Amino acid sequence: MRSPIYWHPFLYACCIRLLYGRHFDARYKAVADRVPGNASVFECCAGDAMLYTRYLSSKQVRYAGGDANDTFVRAGRKRGVELIRHDILRDAVPQADCVILQGSLYQFIPGEKAVVDKLLAAAKERLIIAEPIINLASHHNPIIAFLGQVGANPGSGKAEHRFTEQTLDRFMLANFRGQIREAVTIAGGREKMYVLSPRGCDPKGIQ
Repeated sequence: MRSPIYWHPFLYACCIRLLYGRHFDARYKAVADRVPGNASVFECCAGDAMLYTRYLSSKQVRYAGGDANDTFVRAGRKRGVELIRHDILRDAVPQADCVILQGSLYQFIPGEKAVVDKLLAAAKERLIIAEPIINLASHHNPIIAFLGQVGANPGSGKAEHRFTEQTLDRFMLANFRGQIREAVTIAGGREKMYVLSPRGCDPKGIQ
């Protein structure tokens, strides 16, 4: 059964805004800044498609998104956003210059490597993964902690595991060191973003 945050795009947007507070815009803008203008884009687990509607549409990108939540897909289509029902574990990932996964990799633990491999295979130029590294379910603010706890089930089951910065770095470096273009914390340190190259790159400077 889906957590309330996934019942409707409006609830989802409100919860994300509460969770990230003054870092809400920075969370999306950091990802959008890594997307070249006029690129083709596919966003997995697109949710309410906020990344596109507020941060990418002005860049004239050719955007499509996928999400397993039918309610989100229908709502996005009504607003003119190209969304498809998409289960990353079962469905092929459409090829695009830039493939994006934000705030969702933890949902696929312990199969996260297979997911990243699949995303990389679909990315022509770059894969952008931004992932929470602070567990909001244990936040000192009880409202934020509650939202973090109730927002753990998108319909596929409650996610029991979360990344820390150390465990995410360890995973990325162990499996994709030669493909990392950039690794940087965003959203006030609450997320870490990795930009990966499908063809590999010089790993010099990546720790």
